[in-house]
Amino acid sequence: MTPDDVIEIMKLGNRRFMSDSLTKRVHTKQVRAAALGQFPKAIVLGCVDSRVPVEDVFDLGIGDVFVARIAGNFANTDIIGSMEFACKVSGSMVVMVMGHEDCGAIMGAIDRVQLGNLTATLNNLQPAVQAVPGFEGDRDATNGKFVQAVADKMSF
Repeated sequence: MTPDDVIEIMKLGNRRFMSDSLTKRVHTKQVRAAALGQFPKAIVLGCVDSRVPVEDVFDLGIGDVFVARIAGNFANTDIIGSMEFACKVSGSMVVMVMGHEDCGAIMGAIDRVQLGNLTATLNNLQPAVQAVPGFEGDRDATNGKFVQAVADKMSF
């Protein structure tokens, strides 16, 4: 398989997800099979948002993909180390960064939410907030267009 093959599999799976025709899987059987070893073909960096289940979004089963999640789906040393493991040790051929709409982490970064360790996490998103120049309207989380513009800056 090539990286292009993996991306095509993911695209086809996403089409099945969007058309509500996911593959029926027996997860207990997949868990037992994966216990013998794993060979995920990709690693996806996504947000912790519970509304975006990566395996379902791409109609993939247990053992098909690594998933790294962090609020705001940004890469730090730990995430990059996990990606290196996926690619260099386990043979994944694709690294995908997957955003989503209405991201609470991005909204929190825009509004500079202060809450324990979350403050430091959201500070990592500030470069994207600051990278949206000359935006018309309020530069806060109530402005959906501004939130989307920041999310677009997160796509690298």
